[in-house]
Amino acid sequence: MRARLPKALTSLAASAGVLLGSDYAYDMVRPGIALYGGHPRRRGDNPFQGVVHLKGRILQVRDVPSGETVGYGATRTLQRPSRVAVVSVGYADGIFRTLSTSDGEEGLVVYLGPHAAPILGRVSMDLITVDVTGLPESHARRGAWVELIGPNVSAHTVAMHAGTIDYEILTNLGRRARAALYRRIGTQRPMAKISKAYVCQSCGASTARWSGKCPTCGEWNSMIEEAATATASPALVSIKGGKGRLAAFETLAAETVDAPRHRTGNRARSRARGRAGARLRRAGRRDPGIGKSTLLLQAAAELAQDGARVVYLSGEEATAQVRMRAARLGLSGAPVALGTETNIASIIATLGSAPAPALVIIDSVQTLWSEGIDTAPGTISQLRGCASALISYAKTSGSTVVLVGHVTKDGQIAGPKVIEHMVDTVLYFESLSGHQFRILRAVKNRFGPTDEIGVFEMRLEGLKEVENPSALFLNDADRGSPGTAVLAGMEGTRPILVEIQALVAPSSLGTPRRAVVGWDPSRLSMLLAVLEARCGVRLGSHDVYLTSPGALRLTEPAADLAAAAALLSSFAGRPAPEDTVYFGEVSLTGAVRAVGHTDQRLKEAAKLGFARAIVPTTVAGDGMTEGIALNPVAQLDELVAWFALPPN
Repeated sequence: MRARLPKALTSLAASAGVLLGSDYAYDMVRPGIALYGGHPRRRGDNPFQGVVHLKGRILQVRDVPSGETVGYGATRTLQRPSRVAVVSVGYADGIFRTLSTSDGEEGLVVYLGPHAAPILGRVSMDLITVDVTGLPESHARRGAWVELIGPNVSAHTVAMHAGTIDYEILTNLGRRARAALYRRIGTQRPMAKISKAYVCQSCGASTARWSGKCPTCGEWNSMIEEAATATASPALVSIKGGKGRLAAFETLAAETVDAPRHRTGNRARSRARGRAGARLRRAGRRDPGIGKSTLLLQAAAELAQDGARVVYLSGEEATAQVRMRAARLGLSGAPVALGTETNIASIIATLGSAPAPALVIIDSVQTLWSEGIDTAPGTISQLRGCASALISYAKTSGSTVVLVGHVTKDGQIAGPKVIEHMVDTVLYFESLSGHQFRILRAVKNRFGPTDEIGVFEMRLEGLKEVENPSALFLNDADRGSPGTAVLAGMEGTRPILVEIQALVAPSSLGTPRRAVVGWDPSRLSMLLAVLEARCGVRLGSHDVYLTSPGALRLTEPAADLAAAAALLSSFAGRPAPEDTVYFGEVSLTGAVRAVGHTDQRLKEAAKLGFARAIVPTTVAGDGMTEGIALNPVAQLDELVAWFALPPN
């Protein structure tokens, strides 16, 4: 065969063949049982050192008089007063039943430290009994370990007593026996135990077994297998940087080489992918995305130009891409330290090797990874560990660290909620598809009020702040049309006027449609039920559509009254007064309840030229505030009368 296939590798030697010498080894050997120290042959001495250890604990020790029987089934009668120990192993753990003994038979000898002790009686499912007569109390006591396979009792010896081979002894060890992996033969210090867990990538919950649905948050197909080290903290990285290397930084003004591009022969495809030599300012006309990187780059450049040290670490984009954006925005001259490192130990080491920067931007946290965590970047363990290291650095150095995170399909931050609890501020950058406006919303803020918003407009030269958001969310062309009403709302501590639009139309469907954009659908269902049950306005056979124009999402209950006005206006076919704003919460009884920040709402309305406000009775006062007339309503049916809708 070797003559016919001279280049083929040959192998005939297994574990026993290894002992026959190099003449039988050929190109390679295949040791099997020898790797575990088992004897590959039935005769002769075993040249291999055993590496498998099997131990069991003593559950109890009893003094038994002569003539008594021991073991399951009473198969062994004691011929003298004896001291017997019960050990917590049996054939369910892989101990062969053929190791059982009866009267007159010599059993397998096990060891308690350096002392030998024979097995007495039958091997049961969970227990064996051994004779510890005459052994010192320090070894023959409850909780002491009994060696069944190890340095004193080889697997070959056990196999000879059981009437089988070493291989069957080792492969028969049950799953109930806990395994420990040792660093090298002869040491007694085990390596870190590697355990597997299934971690939900949505909420961070961990389970021992995989399931299609997370038992904690109910998310489907989110359970991913991850490895965890049980003997060491898997999440924390040393603030001093550990073994991380120093990362190299560049400036925004460094030379950028255009990426090579090739013609495809198809003009439309080439235009979609980008043309070689295209001017940088054209990039602003393509879809800019949500603009997180643009917003942070503008903030970093402004702070750096004021003399502060700023570090921008991009894990998703190359430095050339960031510099292209900086050139488009006219920020190439800003002294921002730009890098692309994603190893958390190297990041901490680099930041600690120089004076602490005023601002550190990590874009994004899903790209970070730690060598001490045996999972892929972006998993729950990596997110939690890397975020902990950066937060620890921020606390000790005084630097402001910004972590950019992705969002899930539900709009939540990807990763465990514990990260939101660890940081000081959580900001959401939002937009609706097709709109050039962006909203920066604070959902958590330890330094100020939550629900604050900043409104930006995406332009060719970057994001520009909108000074008057109320004018943005009002459409003069639509006002005066049936189905529109203006809400005097609040976003955090900022008053803002928003136009709410509704359309109520007869339905040809068995189940009328209810469609909502920018408001809570459950809130709309409740409002429709109150209008029908308390005010007699029958909308059950009509399709209802309600929207808040622009990218703003309404969350406060004060929008109830404005939404009701828009619905009634559309249903009646009569426009609401153009100079009127609405705010107030509607209860299930039909009562209109008061809301906070009344003065700020009215001041904003008066500033934009509104002359009248429909408000709850409890805040009406003397009927005139800040130059705007107040029309109080106590019940929702009073608003129905405004639109001349008689109750059915």
